[in-house]
Amino acid sequence: MKLFKYNQFLGTTTINENLDKAKKFLKERELIKRAAEELNLINPELAADLEHGDKRTVTLKDFSEESQNEIRMKLRELRLSDEEVRTIERDPNFLKIREYLGPKYIGWTYPFTYFYFVEMVSLDELFTKVDPNTKEPDNIFAKLIDYAGLLDKMPKKFDHNFIDPNIANNMEVLVDGIGIIEEYRKIKKIIDTLPAKLKSEYNKAPENLKEQMAEIAVGFDSVAGEKKEKVWKSFFGELKLDTNPVLPDGKPNPNFNKMVWSSSLKRFATMDNPIRELIKAAKNHLKACENDNILAFYEKINTCNEKYGRLGADIVFDDNGILVLEVKSFQANQFLNGHTRHCIKDSMSQWQSYVSNHNNKQYYVYNFNISQTDNLSVIGVTIAPGKSGTPDKYKSSNGTAEIYSHGYGRACHQKNDGNVADSFKSVLSDFEKQSGIDIKIFDDCLKAMTPDEIQRRERAKIAEREIIRKGISIDQIKQYVKEDGADINKDNAKALENAVEEGDYEKVKLCLELGASPNLRKGPDAPISKAKGIEMIKLLVTYGSDMTGDVFNTVLADPDALEYCLKAGLDPAFNNYLPYRKLTKGTWRSSSDIGKSYFDAFLLLLKYGAKLTDDRGRNMILKWAGEYGRMDILNYLDEQGLSKDFQNKDYNEAIMWISHSQKLPEDLKKEVTEYFKSKIKS
Repeated sequence: MKLFKYNQFLGTTTINENLDKAKKFLKERELIKRAAEELNLINPELAADLEHGDKRTVTLKDFSEESQNEIRMKLRELRLSDEEVRTIERDPNFLKIREYLGPKYIGWTYPFTYFYFVEMVSLDELFTKVDPNTKEPDNIFAKLIDYAGLLDKMPKKFDHNFIDPNIANNMEVLVDGIGIIEEYRKIKKIIDTLPAKLKSEYNKAPENLKEQMAEIAVGFDSVAGEKKEKVWKSFFGELKLDTNPVLPDGKPNPNFNKMVWSSSLKRFATMDNPIRELIKAAKNHLKACENDNILAFYEKINTCNEKYGRLGADIVFDDNGILVLEVKSFQANQFLNGHTRHCIKDSMSQWQSYVSNHNNKQYYVYNFNISQTDNLSVIGVTIAPGKSGTPDKYKSSNGTAEIYSHGYGRACHQKNDGNVADSFKSVLSDFEKQSGIDIKIFDDCLKAMTPDEIQRRERAKIAEREIIRKGISIDQIKQYVKEDGADINKDNAKALENAVEEGDYEKVKLCLELGASPNLRKGPDAPISKAKGIEMIKLLVTYGSDMTGDVFNTVLADPDALEYCLKAGLDPAFNNYLPYRKLTKGTWRSSSDIGKSYFDAFLLLLKYGAKLTDDRGRNMILKWAGEYGRMDILNYLDEQGLSKDFQNKDYNEAIMWISHSQKLPEDLKKEVTEYFKSKIKS
């Protein structure tokens, strides 16, 4: 009878065959258990766990370090017979694992065996679990098969070497990896839909925007039942029959009666920050799609009015499933009508162009009697005072109100932004008949601005002159916005900028809550550029602020704050790698007090993609590090092999650079010069 020693299973030769590795593991667990039993090391608690199935096996980790050493010594004496090995390999649960995996996935035998015996993952969770709602497979094995072509997206490769016995929960690592794949598939569906320009912008987007895009992907995937596809198409587009016989310029439409791709995604490509605007629009779209009935929408109206006061929305008409709102501000429109494709809820400048820069009113007509995926379920219309000569189909019966003409047609758009100005009156007539209401919506609800309202708008203009002044109180801001109707974004959100400069966190928060945009000013003029601490920066980022290079000065000496900003989109190479100059200077004050570099900041810049060569091909890092005597940085470049591409001319230029500098004492300047000379190849 042949006997097997423990160290034959643990020999120096790596066993790469996956099934063999699983069998090897089973033999190891049996030998460890025997050794522990013979040494009387299995305490009552561990024995009870094994007896009651709370543990399926023992490992060395179950024992103290001293006991582990005893077990290892004992293992040298133990043997397994041929019959014992066969019995071990016929373990019923191991055979089930092999059966579930089959010959095609035998390469996964060892990790699944480990999950079951060591980490106590049930066979149901591993192989047989199904979703109780969809009845679709919802187990680890099914997901791995489904994602087989994407497993390289996981942080750790899933193969026979996946298991790390030194960590307590390898299954958690796998589940997290599967979660990453699931998010990747959802986000990939969106990315595959984007036009080329937006795909490029997404690839360049900072980490926090990509994370938000992943949340958007989950949101669309989470829409329940039959609504999911319709919600997706209403935002990202779909193939539709082109029913327009002529183009806007009057020429014949070559796509008439053909299926064409219809999507409004391209409009984001022309915006300053297209990915952020796309995310914002998608979030609004998803939120609004949650309004399954009029009660839910009422709650949203109430919330809107609590948040924005006079800049919220007024209910003009509500009966038999027909709701007409007058929307008073861009912020309210974003809040209430994010599920439309209307430009006036995506862009402040468009809102101003259509509404607030004129004596116009913005109305929305909602029909809850038809499917909310029907584009006519929401119609936005901009109403201006009536003018003589306007065709009857665009104006009220008495001629006092008309659909605003902005030079590109009349401002009347259904949910998907399709223009319905020409048919608006007939659509409203159908609504009136089908819902049984006895009014004329256009005549009775869609009123133009009255003289009194024009006066109130003048009052708002006065309040807007005050709201941009420095030093006003929180109560004054509330009054100007909520009572007087001032635009919180007057003069590119000057009120927000003032609050940030004052360092008043609560005032800044109020401005943001009232709808102030942190991105109307750019570069050094942006509010975030004037933030004096990381908490203010975080507050602004939370409300969508873009990062600017000027933030670097605020967080340079705080690694955690700097990393937060880099994750949020701070460019590590702004102003042609000026950050390197700042971090090499560090705490330098004079040649007699050179201080230290911000070395941690240097490491973070490298981590987040900063290159050593600037846009003009210069290796300024050598000059700046040498100028301030930062041998920690220079040595790190050598140790990490980052200096291998530096040329003799780079070192010669650095020597010349520091020879003219007065920032170092002579002995240190000499040391740095000698270092550079030593790097020059003969």
